[in-house]
This record gives sequence, structure tokens and C-alpha cells, in this order.
Amino acid sequence: MDPGPRCPDLPKLTQMEEILISPIHAFLQVWQICSGQYKYAGHCVNFARENYTLNQKVPALLDNCDIMIVHWAGTAPDGETQLFEDFHVCRAVVDTWLTYPLHNHPTFISRQCQIDAEALASLPENGLVNDQL
Repeated sequence: MDPGPRCPDLPKLTQMEEILISPIHAFLQVWQICSGQYKYAGHCVNFARENYTLNQKVPALLDNCDIMIVHWAGTAPDGETQLFEDFHVCRAVVDTWLTYPLHNHPTFISRQCQIDAEALASLPENGLVNDQL
């Protein structure tokens, strides 16, 4: 999502937070972690989708995010927080970013897309969401 000119007061987003606030999801993301391939680890591959829809409510529910996390069978990366730093979500940051386009982005101003208070409340205050994907 391109909100236009960036307000200097907006906090930095993680990639997961960007996905949650975007009304259009045009890619399926596949994440490799912990030596999921012979020479590479920690990469993200995006696959374009032929059918995308404009979500009428944001943030997206975690169940509806098209993300696949791939790791070797038998490995348990759950305790390794640094591997999942891109999956960190802070509810206050998402709320701040959703408030800004309400007054500055044509999609939100025209009410084609609205903020879902229940989905926002379901996000962690400050934590990882990789186990919910």
C-alpha cells in the first residue's frame, strides 16, 4: 500500500504489520528459515496471485494472511525469536498507521476500506504472530 507522502510521525513497520494494514494482498509469501535450503536461510519468496481482492476491512485477520513458513522437518525454531523478527506485531503501531490513511488516502476517505476494531483488538499488544500463521 502506498499511502502517499509519508508523515514523519509514523513509526517504522515490520513486514508483518505492512501486510496487516494493506487492503490488497497480491502475493503469497513463502518464508524459509533455519537452513531451509542448501545455501540460503531467512529468505522470503513472493508469488504473484492472479486474483486479488480489495479487502473492505483492515487490519487483515492473521488467519487470512497468505504466508507459509517453511523449515526442515524435525527442527523446532519456535524458541528462536530472532528468526521471527519480521513477524513481530505491535497493536499501537498498526493502529497509528490505520488512523493516518483515514484522513489522507482516497481508498479510506471514500469508505471503500474501513478499520475493523475487532481485528485490531485481536492483535498482540507487542509480540510475535508466527505461531498463528
